[in-house]
Amino acid sequence: MIPITVSVYLKKNGENKIMKILVTGFDPFGGEKVNPAYEAVKLLPDTIHGAEIVKLEIPTVFSKCGPSVEEDNQGEQPVDELLQSDGENAYFASLPVKAMMQNVREHGLPCSISYTAGTYVCNAVMYNVLYMCAKRYPNIRAGFIHVPYASGQVIDKAAGTPSMTLEAIEKSIEYAIEAIVDEKVADRVSAGETH
Repeated sequence: MIPITVSVYLKKNGENKIMKILVTGFDPFGGEKVNPAYEAVKLLPDTIHGAEIVKLEIPTVFSKCGPSVEEDNQGEQPVDELLQSDGENAYFASLPVKAMMQNVREHGLPCSISYTAGTYVCNAVMYNVLYMCAKRYPNIRAGFIHVPYASGQVIDKAAGTPSMTLEAIEKSIEYAIEAIVDEKVADRVSAGETH
């Protein structure tokens, strides 16, 4: 799976609230020539349901991914190291993930909730963004979306490797963002594992 991070914050402009949504995608890694996450991010419209969409490509490098998000694999593979010495053991996404999943599914695209961002740089960026929100920007909400490979990337991969067209990946992200902006049904959506 290929990661996308979504950070949301409200910015007041006089009496109006303007929502800006920062959507990031990693640069290519693991020998891939492209990363469908950022390729799909580039296809997003500049506004979704009135929210301004800010797009940013971030490096797939442990020590650089978090700071690059805050500032608008060079072989690093730390094991058993704290990402932030004064951070919590874990942080939960603060986006309406159930509503996001439901809106994507209602538009006929597959989507499910994951309870982990993985153990590679995905986890590092998710943790660092949520740490940043908790410590310095409590009005920012954040979460993480994994997307599959683009269809053309799985030709030489194992049978059954998840993939979608870039257009379907982009639409999935767009529908997830719509749910963030609207956030009408976030608490009424039932989702979760039973085993």
